[in-house]
Amino acid sequence: MRQFDVYPNPSTRSRAKAPYVVVVQSHHLVAAPTVLVAPSC
Repeated sequence: MRQFDVYPNPSTRSRAKAPYVVVVQSHHLVAAPTVLVAPSC
């Protein structure tokens, strides 16, 4: 996953309000076990 890539929201609970998520995590944290994302419409 690259920073600012857009993906379909994997959460069925929030998909109706935020159908997509944007990766906001920097490439400097690639070793982290998680990815920081923000909701997007």
